[in-house]
Amino acid sequence: MRNLRHSAVVQFARAGAEIYDIASVTGHSFNTVHAIIEHYLPRHNVFALRAMTLRQQMVSAGRDIGVPEMKVRTDRTLAFGKAA
Repeated sequence: MRNLRHSAVVQFARAGAEIYDIASVTGHSFNTVHAIIEHYLPRHNVFALRAMTLRQQMVSAGRDIGVPEMKVRTDRTLAFGKAA
């Protein structure tokens, strides 16, 4: 059962769900969801592909990619595929 819940966490994260959304479905704490994501997602290249695609779109559009536009999050959650 544990592996199924961990798999669900990873699948939700890859689909773009926020940590608090995932925790509400799986019953994990926010810290546990974060730890699961941190452990398993580096093995998947979906995020690298997404980042490279976004970079290429910026370059193609002529946008300056020297300084990324980011907002610092203070709630210790991760934003997958969404603006922070």
